[in-house]
Amino acid sequence: MDDNEEEPSGALYQLGAAGCIRRDPGYVVTNGPAESPDGRVLYHTDTLAGIIYAFDRARTGSLSNKRVFVRFEPGAGYPDGPVIDAEGCVWTGVFGGWGLQRYSPEGKLLEQIRLPCSAVTKAAFGGADLKTLYITTAHVALDAEERKAQPLAGGLFRTRIDVPGLSQGIVTHGL
Repeated sequence: MDDNEEEPSGALYQLGAAGCIRRDPGYVVTNGPAESPDGRVLYHTDTLAGIIYAFDRARTGSLSNKRVFVRFEPGAGYPDGPVIDAEGCVWTGVFGGWGLQRYSPEGKLLEQIRLPCSAVTKAAFGGADLKTLYITTAHVALDAEERKAQPLAGGLFRTRIDVPGLSQGIVTHGL
């Protein structure tokens, strides 16, 4: 992706037996990917466009049927890094949105976790039962006044949740 976050030079790439293949270009700020528990849906985020896309993923690894999974309304923040729980729900940090959101596999907003800082970037599951959610935040986009008002920005948060995450072993579908 373009480090200045202006040009749509980013892309979704796939690494496999044939090497590294450019699958979906045209992103300014890319985030993800994340996949459903059965490996049949791949989620990828176009952060600046405010869209999380879903792709069908064949057992061979090929992608098809790109579609909008969730579209954020202007002013609602930007979807950042996605992660999937054991029920196949998509959690995404909301940069500029003061929290984390959880969506059903159909794209319905199910839950929100509010944080004391605006730039929430990503979550990761941890703990022996994978029910501890570790949430990263940023302060890079904040001016001096906002940093003063959000002294915890850039910090790491944790909370307990009811649905565990997925073990993040090496993904080998289609390789």
